[in-house]
Amino acid sequence: MLYLDVHDDALYLDLKNKVPVTLGSYNPGKPDLWTIAQWKAIIGFSRKQVGEILSGLDRVEEQLSRDYTHVDQLKLVIEGVIVPIDDGHCKVLEWQNGMPCLQGKRQGEQPRIVHTVNGFMRLWEIPYVFNYFGYRKWLESLRQWGIEVIETPTRPSLIMELVAQYQHSQTAPEDHQTFKRVIRPKMDMPTSDPMLLNLMSLHDERGRTFIGMEKANALREGGLGTLGRLSACMDGDIANLPGFGKIMTAKIKRSINGGD
Repeated sequence: MLYLDVHDDALYLDLKNKVPVTLGSYNPGKPDLWTIAQWKAIIGFSRKQVGEILSGLDRVEEQLSRDYTHVDQLKLVIEGVIVPIDDGHCKVLEWQNGMPCLQGKRQGEQPRIVHTVNGFMRLWEIPYVFNYFGYRKWLESLRQWGIEVIETPTRPSLIMELVAQYQHSQTAPEDHQTFKRVIRPKMDMPTSDPMLLNLMSLHDERGRTFIGMEKANALREGGLGTLGRLSACMDGDIANLPGFGKIMTAKIKRSINGGD
């Protein structure tokens, strides 16, 4: 079942004939959309339109920080496409009359009218003041925190993405066919459990991973099976686990906190 916040009834109408979905009052406390995976993890989806991104990353990050603590896996789903114009300005890719166009801010001057074979388009020329380079670095930082970033260019692609994500979550990890085809003999994937893979992706300042399968299992069995729980716990909670200690604890904390 997909659990959708009651304020997003338009998305409910798009999803209801494709996957089992229910509306409820889940905010605050849960992301916009969430489900319980086959392996019992709570997976949350925080939806943001590009207009919200362009209005300020601080507010988006504040929402993500709240959602992060209430799920086992968090995914940021961005609806729309931001296109850089130069170092400090962007526009948004949209479609009018079936044709793509770049749009600036819908404020101030009147739009320019452009005639096309399919009719005409209204184009807002003033770009957004926005650091696209900094935005891409911010997205990569989210990934290092264990937040998966999903970018969808259109509303139909958003719906298909959410349906695919839900169906994937309801299949046991061992039943997925990824890396089980002709390339299987060339790769040795220690696990297909996404929570364990998340822990095993922790790395030091030189990009070297240091959490193996055994330690990832030990963290999960000790109640520290997500990056959010590792970030929030006391150092002693990690150090007291068998096979860890202060040095390993310091490496884990540095990796999660970005070297702080």
